[in-house]
Amino acid sequence: MGKHLGLLLLVAGAALTAQESVTLSADDTQVKAGQVLNYTVILDRTVDAPDWGIGTTFTTAEGQDYGMSGNCSVTPVPAASTAYPCSLRVPSSALGGVWTLKGIRVYIGTKSVDLHVKPFSFRVLANPNLVFPTSAELTVNLSQEQLLRREANRLEEQIAKLRSSVAGYDQAGANDKLTDALRTSVKEEIEVLGATEAEFLKLATATTQTPATQAFFSDLRTNYEAVLSLTEKRSSARNAPEVFLEVAERKDRVRRDESMLLALAVLRPFEQNELAYKVVLDTGSLVFDLEANSIPPGATVSYYRRGDAPRQNPSPTNSTIHSLPYAIWHIRFQKQGYQVEDREYDPFREPNRVIAVELRR
Repeated sequence: MGKHLGLLLLVAGAALTAQESVTLSADDTQVKAGQVLNYTVILDRTVDAPDWGIGTTFTTAEGQDYGMSGNCSVTPVPAASTAYPCSLRVPSSALGGVWTLKGIRVYIGTKSVDLHVKPFSFRVLANPNLVFPTSAELTVNLSQEQLLRREANRLEEQIAKLRSSVAGYDQAGANDKLTDALRTSVKEEIEVLGATEAEFLKLATATTQTPATQAFFSDLRTNYEAVLSLTEKRSSARNAPEVFLEVAERKDRVRRDESMLLALAVLRPFEQNELAYKVVLDTGSLVFDLEANSIPPGATVSYYRRGDAPRQNPSPTNSTIHSLPYAIWHIRFQKQGYQVEDREYDPFREPNRVIAVELRR
């Protein structure tokens, strides 16, 4: 139960002299973070309307309001027809310091008016024992394991078929058809991936799994989309008019080499995503902890996925980034007087959950 403190805020719509009865101040009004401040608003006249309300807002010790509004009843306290009880729950994470009344507003229907009030402040005592969890384990349940195992096996078979198809197209010299076949295969995999993600989420037993699941499958989708773009560029280049005439044999050799390189590029995300399924199956989790170290220590650490904005880790090096969804991450190290270092970390191919850099001046 929070400590209940009573304070009197006298509001005058016209005459300001009534405010002189407010005697409480920040020195003798204190409330601990996480507890409730009870106070009373006294209006200079009653409000005769069924759809009216009172709004009070406060600014924190940092000068921000963060939407800190008290809850006020429109039912007056006993024996006082214009006195209305209000309460404000101070967040458990609030910093210690003086909070200040920002304003009081009365609403009647669609109209509102700000009322004059004598300045009022109170002191918040920070919670010294506030402890946040440092990590969260998002486990994969049995049904989800079966789904991922099925998809890993299917991808393994698909990779074997693709390799066989590539060899067949190479022997036939049908390199342009190979590009079309590769593009079709990638498009089909993107559709299958979307269906797998939807089924995976449906099998989840906790909604807390959703963000990590979305990050995981989004990363797999990015792998496919990158090579899909390559196949489409190759098709466009194939249809472009030729400026120089080439010898037929040389032209065929160049196209064959380009097609083989494209095939290798397309196979990579298939193999990467199969590996991703197996890693999540082996660990039984959708997240991992990554230790970030720098020489010298004390560097600010930020992390981001491809296409995302960087997020800063609360602690500088040497420290641990907790509960990263399984995906390819970029880790950025910044320290005054040293160059910014940016490293890619692939949790599917890196067995050690450690990334370390030596900072350069």
